[in-house]
Amino acid sequence: MYKFIAVGLKVRVGGSSILEFLYVLTLVTLILGPMFVLIHELGHVLPVYSQSEKVYIQLGIPYKGLSRRMIITLGKIRFKIFPLILINGSFTISNWNQFSKKYKIASLLSGPIITLVMLVITITFFLLDLKDLNVFIDYLIFASSVFLFWELIFTAIPMVYSRRFGQFYDSRESDGLQVLKLISRKGG
Repeated sequence: MYKFIAVGLKVRVGGSSILEFLYVLTLVTLILGPMFVLIHELGHVLPVYSQSEKVYIQLGIPYKGLSRRMIITLGKIRFKIFPLILINGSFTISNWNQFSKKYKIASLLSGPIITLVMLVITITFFLLDLKDLNVFIDYLIFASSVFLFWELIFTAIPMVYSRRFGQFYDSRESDGLQVLKLISRKGG
């Protein structure tokens, strides 16, 4: 099996199958993607956890007619998990307004920073070109890198999400835009 890199994309010639790629796509969408989103949201909580009263992390999107959800409480964190589109997430901290601007900025930046760290790790494994990895693992690492890249782009770049991101995100601000607004605001 021969590997080569073209325009930053490692491609295997021979032996790989579309079926393996579809398995990987399903695995990333249903398992790894939600795990990456959860880690991103937990990243937001890290800088302020000790001073937080209650933290809410939501994974998935509430959908009209489908109100089922799973609620898990671990310490101060309450997870609300909706079964639909688990690659979306948000966090809320009950006493957010009591935090200083410095803590808010640290919290907002921590999610994208954690995502960046995960991205660097997956890209490193991808570029190591380990000979012993089979095609499935190779695809898994590559697909995870792509997912994390887009997660980083859509959270770190300042933007207001449109309805195209889903009703849940309509008019919400990205982490990057919230940080810019906090930095430009006067006072502590």
